[in-house]
Amino acid sequence: MEFMFDYIHNMILPSMVTETVGEDAEAMAQEQYNRELKKLLKTYHLSFVSLVTIYHWMIHLGYAHTHACTSQGKKDIMLMAMRNLQ
Repeated sequence: MEFMFDYIHNMILPSMVTETVGEDAEAMAQEQYNRELKKLLKTYHLSFVSLVTIYHWMIHLGYAHTHACTSQGKKDIMLMAMRNLQ
């Protein structure tokens, strides 16, 4: 579960901010990144992505913990969860 949390916060969310803003998330000042991330999450009716949120996504999507630990499992869960929120 912690691996999913790290993967989402360190890889997926910065990538989504970069796509949305058109500027590399790593090049942004921390304040600007946080502002853009909050705007992005708000479009999915989220204020943050916690371990509990990730756990609920996994349960909702029917994934077993062992599948979620694989790299492909992480990608599948995040993509399906974001699609379900739209």
